[in-house]
Amino acid sequence: MPRNVFKRMRAADDLGPALNANEVSESISMEDAEKATLVAIGTFGGGTVTWQITLDGTNFVSSGLTQTAPGKVDLTIPCKAARASLAGATAPSVNCAAMIRTFD
Repeated sequence: MPRNVFKRMRAADDLGPALNANEVSESISMEDAEKATLVAIGTFGGGTVTWQITLDGTNFVSSGLTQTAPGKVDLTIPCKAARASLAGATAPSVNCAAMIRTFD
C-alpha cells in the first residue's frame, strides 16, 4: 500500500529558503515515487517556475509543468529526481516543496 512521505526541496522549518531570479532548487529524489504534488508559493515577480526532471540524476529537462502563480501541480512522470527552476522574474521570493506518494 502506498504511503505519503513529505520531503522538502530545501531543508528548513517552513518550505525552505526562497528561490531568487534565475535560480534552481536542490533536487528531490523521486525513486520509488508513484506521484508527486509539487508546490510553489510566494512572490513570482512575473517569473515562471519550471519543474524539471532527470532520468539519470545529472541531466535535467523540463517536465512540461510550469507555474506563474502560487499553487500546485501533479507530477506523474517516472523519473529519478525533480527540481524547480525560476526564470524571468523581478524581485521574486518563491518557496518550493513536494508531497511524494511512494510505493512500499
